[in-house]
Amino acid sequence: MEFSLAHPVIKAFMCGSLSGTCSTLLFQPLDLVKTRLQTLQNSVQPGSGRIGMVTIFLTVVRTEKLLGLWKGVSPSFVRCIPGVGIYFSTYYSVKQRFFSDRAPRPVEAVLLGAGARCVAGVCMLPVTVIKTRFESGRYNYSSVVGALRSVCHTEGPRALFSGLTATLLRDAPFSGIYVMFYSQAKNTLPHEISESAYAPLANFSCGVGAGVLASLLTQPADVVKTHMQVNPHRFRRSADALTYIYTSFVRCIPGVGIYFSTYYSVKQRFFSDRAPRPVEAVLLGAGARCVAGVCMLPVTVIKTRFESGRYNYSSVVGALRSVCHTEGPRALFSGLTATLLRDAPFSGIYVMFYSQAKNTLPHEISESAYAPLANFSCGVGAGVLASLLTQPADVVKTHMQVNPHRFRRSADALTYIYTEHGLAGFFRGAVPRCLRRTMMAAMAWTVYEQLMARMGLKS
Repeated sequence: MEFSLAHPVIKAFMCGSLSGTCSTLLFQPLDLVKTRLQTLQNSVQPGSGRIGMVTIFLTVVRTEKLLGLWKGVSPSFVRCIPGVGIYFSTYYSVKQRFFSDRAPRPVEAVLLGAGARCVAGVCMLPVTVIKTRFESGRYNYSSVVGALRSVCHTEGPRALFSGLTATLLRDAPFSGIYVMFYSQAKNTLPHEISESAYAPLANFSCGVGAGVLASLLTQPADVVKTHMQVNPHRFRRSADALTYIYTSFVRCIPGVGIYFSTYYSVKQRFFSDRAPRPVEAVLLGAGARCVAGVCMLPVTVIKTRFESGRYNYSSVVGALRSVCHTEGPRALFSGLTATLLRDAPFSGIYVMFYSQAKNTLPHEISESAYAPLANFSCGVGAGVLASLLTQPADVVKTHMQVNPHRFRRSADALTYIYTEHGLAGFFRGAVPRCLRRTMMAAMAWTVYEQLMARMGLKS
């Protein structure tokens, strides 16, 4: 049968497989670096800074050569070529079955993308497990088939479906959210662009934006999935991996609530009739962050120790009890000075840059449907500047909280970092922190302002 006469679903499968091949080949290095970052060995040297994606990238190139960045590309091809084909053929079939005469609504687009991803995810999960292990650098598999045999022989076939729940909780929402954002973004394109020669570039831009938003919303499930597939003996259930990594949520959820409630209260008390000036904005943001920082510092200390990999805490409550029993309650406030020297200036500088950037927006944009996107962009710019200016204090804080016996004062950590690493040592981990803090702050402020507007309150 000629290709032109082939079933539309087969055509969709072939087109999807080809697109999967191209994307896998191009972005495999990023996938490998992501896996290595999420599964760092617990061999971090005392007092060392955070290990970021640039460090991982350079280490792989130095120890495994340039082609080492494509380690695991074989299982990636085995997974993505048929996997993307299955996804798009399922997506096409369902869309033609239920939405042949109209475009799906936002909720329908979510269900459409999530359903197609569930089918592809379950079908390709065994190869996904092998791919993750290849990339982690902890297993010496020689081939995909050999890896499958080894896992079945030593751990049983069930190990090939480890992380199924976390995978579906990541991939199904990601695909659903992605399809919704992508569809809505494409619908907002002017007709002149969508029908012009620039249509592929415009669609690609829509896809990038949708991918960033969907990735941010589903990142926690991706971390859980990676932990379970690389360490199936340690993390037998999604709950085990969640316990290991959820301290950030314990800290951030009430912490951000305290910050914004304090910010709103002080702003309404002193600036209800006018916008704060630049210096006042710095003091406003710094003051709110100091209140939240002091309230949540004990959990911040526990979070930092969890991340260092040098403490075997089983839960946040257990960690708090252990610290109080062995080191005394004072240890829960170690690094207080460095934390405030980092967080208060960051928040103050951020609020100032963010407020000034928003004030420069044309009235047509700030009052339009694009206001959330414009605010988010302002937040990103403010976050980058604030992160870079406060990075040294973040390095000092991390040293003090991971090694409270060695660095009892900020001056001790400052002296050690400068002696061992020079001025560059104060900017170790700047890239991942900048990305994390920038995106988190921009997202938090955008969501906060939109929710306040919906409630009829002035943010």
